[in-house]
Amino acid sequence: AYPLERRFFRKYLSLDKGLLAYFKKKSIKLKKIEEEFNKTPKVERKSYLSQRLLQEEKRLSREWEPIALSFEKSENLKAIIIGYRGTYQNSFAFSNYIINGTVPDPLSILRGCLFAPRCLEIKKICQSEEEPPVIELEKGHQVKCWLYA
Repeated sequence: AYPLERRFFRKYLSLDKGLLAYFKKKSIKLKKIEEEFNKTPKVERKSYLSQRLLQEEKRLSREWEPIALSFEKSENLKAIIIGYRGTYQNSFAFSNYIINGTVPDPLSILRGCLFAPRCLEIKKICQSEEEPPVIELEKGHQVKCWLYA
């Protein structure tokens, strides 16, 4: 299974049974696409399946990478619950802060901070055309947020 084998999920976050079932379904879907890719002799079909497989893997990693680890050492966003489709019941708990919504579509052209539509600490500059700068909080830990600029 794609994300289930990642150890940091168990180390930092607790996953409920619903999320584990969702991961399992996604990994089965990816396996089926891989199997079809390996079996088909048609070049056009292989091209389509490889693009679809890449898209599914990106979507899965984008959805489930623990954002909490990105903000682990920052002061304002230290405690996080990453909301799964905006509900507490299906979220992995990290503490008491919620980032609602879903990850923006990678094909859409977004300007400014990518978290602006979902952030509780939003400022006017977050919705501007300018991206937030990368700021190093300490060695090896960088944050890209207007709160620290």
